[in-house]
Amino acid sequence: PDCVILDLEDAVSVNEKDSARIQLYNTLKYLDYGDVEKWVRVNTIDSEYFAEDVRAAVAGGCDGIRIPMCETKEQGEIAEEHGTTAEEEFGIEEGTVMLMAALETPLAIINCYEICKASDRLMGVALSGGDFARTMHATTTKTGEEYFLARAQIVLAARAAGVMCFDTVYTDLDDEETLRKETEMIKNMGFDGKSIINPRQIEVFHDVFTPSGKEIEQ
Repeated sequence: PDCVILDLEDAVSVNEKDSARIQLYNTLKYLDYGDVEKWVRVNTIDSEYFAEDVRAAVAGGCDGIRIPMCETKEQGEIAEEHGTTAEEEFGIEEGTVMLMAALETPLAIINCYEICKASDRLMGVALSGGDFARTMHATTTKTGEEYFLARAQIVLAARAAGVMCFDTVYTDLDDEETLRKETEMIKNMGFDGKSIINPRQIEVFHDVFTPSGKEIEQ
């Protein structure tokens, strides 16, 4: 994949947060990821874990931090401040660690453009479909129409702001046909990529997003 996102948020139970953070540091520091970028999804900004999550991620040498449940420009600015403080603490050049905002609620979609402009570190935004559908009181479907408005607004705002945009995961690992159709759709909409949850999905995404000879010539 282009990057891996190591998770300190939903995948980690409350009583394992501290030990997971230690594991994260060592995983970042001592494993060779080659050319694959190393990102960390930290806990939410309003949680008691956020500051230490950022410190551990930056100290370990992550390439970027994914901000979950980002709803406002102010939250993006807070993440930038913590990133700068951690870089200073651990002797890393300021601005090295990138940010990505995960948009998971109606308020986040409405504020997408402002979030995109929150920081020079913010290289992109990503739709998190499961939480968005839940907070919209929408029904999750195979065809994904519940995400249409969010997808359209995210890609429009990201392009206007000059940052990248990434689509949500497709969770049915046994349905490669729909996965491919959905990936083709979001590429045609203008998305730069898509989140995945299993290595079996990598090849499909690469097939779809690899430009054709005609596209390269153009």
